[in-house]
Amino acid sequence: MADNEDTVQLGHRRRTGGRAIGSGVQPAGQTVGAIGGDRRGPAADIDVEQAGSTWRISRSTGSAESTWCFSMPASSTIGTNVYGLLNGIKVFLPILMNQAEGGSLLATSSAAGVHGTSYHTAEYAATKNAQLTIMECQYGQLRDAGSDIHVGMVLPPLVRTNLAGDDPSILAQVGPASIVEPAEFAEVVVEGLLDRSFWIETTEEQSHRLYGGRSADNVKRNAKRVQTKADAMINHEPPDQYLW
Repeated sequence: MADNEDTVQLGHRRRTGGRAIGSGVQPAGQTVGAIGGDRRGPAADIDVEQAGSTWRISRSTGSAESTWCFSMPASSTIGTNVYGLLNGIKVFLPILMNQAEGGSLLATSSAAGVHGTSYHTAEYAATKNAQLTIMECQYGQLRDAGSDIHVGMVLPPLVRTNLAGDDPSILAQVGPASIVEPAEFAEVVVEGLLDRSFWIETTEEQSHRLYGGRSADNVKRNAKRVQTKADAMINHEPPDQYLW
C-alpha cells in the first residue's frame, strides 16, 4: 500500500490501561493516526495529513474466552469490538467522504460470529456478528448515497500472532501447519482491496495459491456452516448443525 502512496491507519489498544496507540506503513510526507476502542468514549485525537487514498483497517482485540450468555458483562470485548468499530467509523468515514479519491473502510471480524456461531464464546461471537451487521448497514447507506467508498469485511483465518503463534494450547488444537503467516493473509487483503470486495476472506483458490493448500479444509468448513445456517433458517430447523 505504501508503494502506491496510500496512507495506512491502524488502531489498537494496549492490554493495560486501554490507551490508544498507532502504527502503520508511513510513506514520506504522510501521517499515521490512532483510534481507541474504549466503550462509548470519544476517539483518540488523530493527526491526519492526506496524500492518496486513506485505508482504514480496524484491529479487534476482544477476548474469545468462554462465557455464559446470562453472565455476559459490559466488558472490554464489547467496548473494543463494537464501540471501537463505531468510533473508528465516526473518525475515518468523514475523512474518506471529504477527500477526492475516496478509499476503503474495512473492519476485521471473525468466523466465530459469521461462519455459524461459536456458542462457547458467546460474548465474543455476539460482538463479531454485530460487527458484520454494522458494516452491512454502512455498505447499504453509502451505496444509497451514491458514494464510491469501498466497504469491506475482513475475515482472517488463524494467523500467526501473539495469540496463535505463542500459545501452545492453540498450537496443540489446530497444529502448526494450519496457521497462516501474516504476510500470506496480507496478500488476500490487498487483493480484496484491489477487487473492492465486501467479503475479504481466503477462498479455496487463494489457499492453494498463497498458502500452499493450508487452510483449504477450513475454507470448506466455513462455507458448509454458512450454507447449513441458511438451510436451517429457511426450513425452520434448530441451530445444532452450525453451532461450534
